[in-house]
Amino acid sequence: MGDGPNISDLEFIQDIISRLAGNSFKIKGWSITLIVVVLLFRTKDLHLLVAFIPLFGFWILDAYYLKLERRYRSMFEDARTGNENRAQFEMDAS
Repeated sequence: MGDGPNISDLEFIQDIISRLAGNSFKIKGWSITLIVVVLLFRTKDLHLLVAFIPLFGFWILDAYYLKLERRYRSMFEDARTGNENRAQFEMDAS
């Protein structure tokens, strides 16, 4: 088993990367939607500031998903090139 990357292992990692990218995309969509809704129904300038509260929350979530995605991309590259410092089929990206 040490003579090349295991295709199913690479597929597992790629599935995780795809889910993380999808979650990041959904977060961006929700943040735009919430900000537009708050801005459409604002009656005071205070509501303009309130619109940015969810923006910061979604920004933190998006940064978290991007960080995890980069870790799994690094894991994918290690598994692909055979430079594995982890047990096969282990999905811990830390």
